[in-house]
Amino acid sequence: MMQRNAPRQIRRTVLIVGEGLAEVEFLTHLRALYTAGQQGCRLTVKNARGRGAGHVVKHAIGQRAQASYDRAAAMLDTDTDWTVATQTLARRNNIKVLACDPCLEAWLLRLAGERLREGVDAGEAKARFAVLFGGGAHDNGVIARHFTREVLDAAAINDPLLSDLFDLILNW
Repeated sequence: MMQRNAPRQIRRTVLIVGEGLAEVEFLTHLRALYTAGQQGCRLTVKNARGRGAGHVVKHAIGQRAQASYDRAAAMLDTDTDWTVATQTLARRNNIKVLACDPCLEAWLLRLAGERLREGVDAGEAKARFAVLFGGGAHDNGVIARHFTREVLDAAAINDPLLSDLFDLILNW
């Protein structure tokens, strides 16, 4: 008598395109923490290699067209090319936008409890991040050392962007 294999669990697939190395570093860290094994979705992280918000959205559209993903998102900074046209393009193509204002480093500083002045620019936020955390967000291991699962879980309660990101990879 042949034994039947257990039915395979189908995992939903999510594509998230990060604007640059820092976003990819953060998203890869999230994938390791929250989607390892059979938990969450099958998360694919791609790098748009900069060039502004519009390019990131277009890159996400192109990547999604090449493979079949259940959901797609773009994590981008709002300091360059964040226009109504870019927002409309994302919405029309069903790309969830994870917008960091003005940049990922500023958002991460806020997650860590740092107060930033209103209207802080990306350069200032990146410099402050490097001083506070001992390196840039794109440096290997900086995000993993300072943004543990406990820190992220606690921050998700009060941060709408992180909550949206968790919903995208865990709860749908």
